Amino acid sequence: MTADVDGLRWLYEELLRMERHWTEQVQNQQQRISTLLTVTGILLGFLAGAGFLTGTLSAQQRHWPAYIYIGSLISLCVALFWGILALRPSIPIAGTSLNKETETHGRVRSAILDVFRCFLPKSHFVSEPMPLRLDPRTVRRRADSVPEAALLRALCDEAAANEEKAKLRDALLKRRLLIYRQSVFLFLSLLLLIGALVGFLVSGGLKATAHS
Repeated sequence: MTADVDGLRWLYEELLRMERHWTEQVQNQQQRISTLLTVTGILLGFLAGAGFLTGTLSAQQRHWPAYIYIGSLISLCVALFWGILALRPSIPIAGTSLNKETETHGRVRSAILDVFRCFLPKSHFVSEPMPLRLDPRTVRRRADSVPEAALLRALCDEAAANEEKAKLRDALLKRRLLIYRQSVFLFLSLLLLIGALVGFLVSGGLKATAHS
């Protein structure tokens, strides 16, 4: 009996270690998304402000580098869109119905539903019983009524099923794809910005040569 309990304890610790690994991966990925999103937003604000201050965007007659500059801003907006989409909550919360519709509806409809559901009261999302291993009072009551091995076995079963319910691996893969898209448009924006700056220098030099 003691050997079974020790084995279940070891198994439960291993399951928790695996869960911590996936959780850390999600948290690290969210940090990278936030960093890229911050950089993209700062660049967009700075370039848009500089464009209006220098008259590049407000001029009635624009030269060809201005259109490349506008293309750079549009690319930044697209990168910002992918970054915001990557930060959209997609991991279900245990014991709630939040994001439960994602499996039955398409992504676009699910995103629209999330927009409306975020204004609903908190009690609207609570529709499922709390998992055993996340409910300390239930665990305490079960500890007094069932053997330790049975309780550990139930906790192990829930821990093993958690990854399938949370779908952390799928969330990581989807977010990584969105990060790639965000990075591509961010890189494209920088290339367009360099082209616009070179164009401004060349067109300014040509104008100076023509006037002289």
